Amino acid sequence: MKTPNTIFVFLILAGCSSIKPNTLIGSWQSNEKMTLQSMHETPDVSEKAKALFEHDFFGKLINEYGPKNSKSYYKNSSENYEGIDKPSPYKIIEETNEYYIISNYNNAVNKYETLTLFKEGSCYYVLVTKWKFKEYFCRIENPL
Repeated sequence: MKTPNTIFVFLILAGCSSIKPNTLIGSWQSNEKMTLQSMHETPDVSEKAKALFEHDFFGKLINEYGPKNSKSYYKNSSENYEGIDKPSPYKIIEETNEYYIISNYNNAVNKYETLTLFKEGSCYYVLVTKWKFKEYFCRIENPL
């Protein structure tokens, strides 16, 4: 009679071992150099936009992901607006070797958004602006 119970326990443990760890958990900072390189490789970005983006625009935003909540804020606290760093729920809808698809609550617009975060090395990128160039975010150890 103990054998069916033992088999049941092993089946439960085997099922638990297949759960993938959430590799998104941690702090990620915008990478100015990689982002500007992507912008320069993207055709049709206007000179006016380049002038704006090349002058200390990227590189300051930090995204932090925990097990269930995320938050974003600027490294220089004087650039943060009220509520930007308020934790909001998110969940990973799909993860492959190439990307994460997440559902994230956006506090600024008070609704859930679906985002694709494309993996590249130890970073991820999102497509930004109407020109769809890559804004890179790379893992950082200590955001402060």
